[in-house]
Amino acid sequence: MTAGKTLSLTGLASGTTVNLLSEVTFGVQHWAGPLFEIGTSSSTGTFIFNGDGKTLNRQGASYWDGKGTSGGVTKPHPMVHITNAGGSFKNVTVLNSPAHAISVSNTAPITITGVTSVGMSLACNTDCFDVAASSVTITGNACRNQDDCMAVNAGSNIKLLSNTCTGGHGISIGSIASGSKVNKNMISGNNVTDSMYGLRIKTVYGATNASVADVIYSGNRVSGITYQGVAIEQDYKVRVTMFMCIR
Repeated sequence: MTAGKTLSLTGLASGTTVNLLSEVTFGVQHWAGPLFEIGTSSSTGTFIFNGDGKTLNRQGASYWDGKGTSGGVTKPHPMVHITNAGGSFKNVTVLNSPAHAISVSNTAPITITGVTSVGMSLACNTDCFDVAASSVTITGNACRNQDDCMAVNAGSNIKLLSNTCTGGHGISIGSIASGSKVNKNMISGNNVTDSMYGLRIKTVYGATNASVADVIYSGNRVSGITYQGVAIEQDYKVRVTMFMCIR
């Protein structure tokens, strides 16, 4: 793909199926992004994206300087933005994202499954899934990174089921800032290994009109945790510190 351009599939007709027939490599350029976005022309529409086991390669090593989104070179992110509509997004590898990998802001129910997200070396701020939407099911995916495997920042009726997280900061509710509310979530059957954290809830210190409620954890397994297996932080502040980007 041409460097500095978004591969945009945001005006799809409802009911469209997109099949990825070959690997896609994005050119290197320091710009804001996103790199790939998908959605329909209607907020209630649906689509199916089938990666068919292929790879979206962003050549992240060309951007990684250990500073993530807090400094250094400009890193396009997210790599994938799931936006207007719902449906399914499945069977694709998201390789070497410069920073945040997959942002989920659907407007209709969606299921994400069979996605492998990998970011290594000097990568930083490489959240695999950032969710700020409702009626989302993320199941049967694999993430190897240096930041949150999955972060729910806002929304309701979100299910994180049977996913595998390795090398990062585990599964997180938050960080919850002013005006953000998370409720009616289920986090079940996930496996978090060799990570700094396992399961975490983090709310920003001083946040107003914000809440976390009715979150169910069931049958999750954490192992090889270097800092905290389970953490609830009510005084979380975003810190620009190098140690947060573990290798």
